[in-house]
Amino acid sequence: MNQMEIITTTDLNSIPRVIEWNFEDLKTELRSQLEVYKNLTVTADAIKVAKSDRANLNKLKTAVEEHRKEIKRRCLEPYNVFEAQCKELVGIISEPINAIDEQVKVFEDKEKQDKYDALKAHYDSVVGDMADTAKLDLIINPKWANKTNKLEDLKGEIEDQIDRVKDELKKLADQYSDVPYYAAIVSKYKEALNYSAAIVLATSLKFEQEQEERRKKKAEEALKAAQAATPQPAPVQPEPQPEPVVVEQPVQQTAPIVNEPVGMVSFTVKGTKSQIVALREFMKKKGIEYAVIRK
Repeated sequence: MNQMEIITTTDLNSIPRVIEWNFEDLKTELRSQLEVYKNLTVTADAIKVAKSDRANLNKLKTAVEEHRKEIKRRCLEPYNVFEAQCKELVGIISEPINAIDEQVKVFEDKEKQDKYDALKAHYDSVVGDMADTAKLDLIINPKWANKTNKLEDLKGEIEDQIDRVKDELKKLADQYSDVPYYAAIVSKYKEALNYSAAIVLATSLKFEQEQEERRKKKAEEALKAAQAATPQPAPVQPEPQPEPVVVEQPVQQTAPIVNEPVGMVSFTVKGTKSQIVALREFMKKKGIEYAVIRK
């Protein structure tokens, strides 16, 4: 659009630069008349006069304020009209500016989205099995949307960042894969792909583990020392308990030889356990009924 020129046809030199009035005369007269009130002491006899003077002074103050406001209103009348006209023009001009801004934003947003989509496609083609760790939002240059950052340069940075993550994970595995808190170290690293933060955590966990091991060792040593210093009582031997009297029920054996008379005899046997067992087996074999009484 063509450049437009703003032209003011009113002669601004005709606007009064100074509002002339009897300011100095009033000031001189007031100072003269009010001098008496500087060191005034109101007494009972003068209270009525003092109140009357106060009322007259308030009226004079009100008159000065009203005159000031009237002059201000009259001086601002042409300006207020001019100001409203200027704001109306600004509003008219702002409408196309806002429309242009919206279109520019839509265009720039599309450019950014296209650029991000291109970076995402390149990332997908090179990330491989590192996708769960080297996430795009963590490795992409935070200023990727700036026009000064070229697409090809950003693709190269993505590849470099993926390689960095691989190297740092390998370092962590080489140093800490055999410690019980290795999973915690890797988890910390994956939060922001911050190698230094992972090392700080590893150092802290190692210190805690060493402290715990020292504490356990001291407790074991203290227990051993206490046991060594305390006399151990002799083991208590259980008192022998009498064996209960067990009466074996008569064992039904094979029938005696036919036509041979059957008798009963009691006797006591003395011998070793194996002899007594052999005797019992013999009687069973021969069909002899017996009953054993043990005390």
